[in-house]
Amino acid sequence: MDPARPATTSPRPLPAPPVADLATVAADVGGAPVAGTLWVLDQLSRVAAFRLADGREVVVKARPAEPRLAACTALQAAAAAAGLPCPRPLGSSAAGGWELAVEEHRPGGRPCTVGELGIQPFVDLALRLDDAVGGLAAGTEPAAPPWADPLHAGADVWPTRDARLPDLRRDPRVPWLDDAAGRVRRRLADVDGLPRVGHLDLETHNLRWAEAPGPRTLDHLVSLDDWDSLGVLPQVVVVGQQAGTFTATRDRFTDPTVAQSEEFVRRWLATSGRVWSRDEHEAAWAAGLWTKLFNAQDRVVHRDAVGVLEHARPDADERLRLARA
Repeated sequence: MDPARPATTSPRPLPAPPVADLATVAADVGGAPVAGTLWVLDQLSRVAAFRLADGREVVVKARPAEPRLAACTALQAAAAAAGLPCPRPLGSSAAGGWELAVEEHRPGGRPCTVGELGIQPFVDLALRLDDAVGGLAAGTEPAAPPWADPLHAGADVWPTRDARLPDLRRDPRVPWLDDAAGRVRRRLADVDGLPRVGHLDLETHNLRWAEAPGPRTLDHLVSLDDWDSLGVLPQVVVVGQQAGTFTATRDRFTDPTVAQSEEFVRRWLATSGRVWSRDEHEAAWAAGLWTKLFNAQDRVVHRDAVGVLEHARPDADERLRLARA
């Protein structure tokens, strides 16, 4: 999801629970009173970190309740048990249409740009995730979040409203964006491949790395966050989507260039030992474009698209050409 979109422009169907309610759940699940609030963050969810009286620190995330979240939490627990650096889920509670999930707090580290890291650490992480949880899909759950799901079942090119997001099917509409999104969906309509669980927000801003005197590797990763963004899709769509988004920071216009996406896929194939057909390469190009188009339409709906369409269109045209869409 576009990290630079102002959090205040994402309307919620229900008012977010007050921080005091999150603190109550932290104490109940943690089994100790709350001694202090460390921080509070409002974006697509309300998230707060608390220090408990026994010295432990926990994070509580308030998300609109969705069936897919239980599968995401189970997979997050499996990833933590497999040794991936991610917060371990501790429990949850439901209140007023919201799910309040508690997990351990993993402070420290900072996001590092692709210029600092290079592309290989992102590829290594994608493959490590696939090894840990890729094969653990429970049927079609968790369903992919809409910004990463060009295969959605809706009749419109844009998906039906997500609980956390505005309805992208409403006006204003931009003809070339609608056309590009439709071409991506048609190109992927018959995509085949083994369904895999993928982290579909595997972006720079969701990864925190320790300082290191030399090149960073996965051993320097402090935490991978945003486990609500897991989803089941064909593997070529997962990899293409990750290749189309991995460089994104909380600043605008930091999504991957065509050359960076191409290098991500090349390294993913070389490191994994897999070989793709021409059709799979083209499908990956289409999949990598979907989130970019979704984010652009999101900006349009929010009437916050200054410079966005001008930035997105040349990139979209080239990716559609490479996808033969």
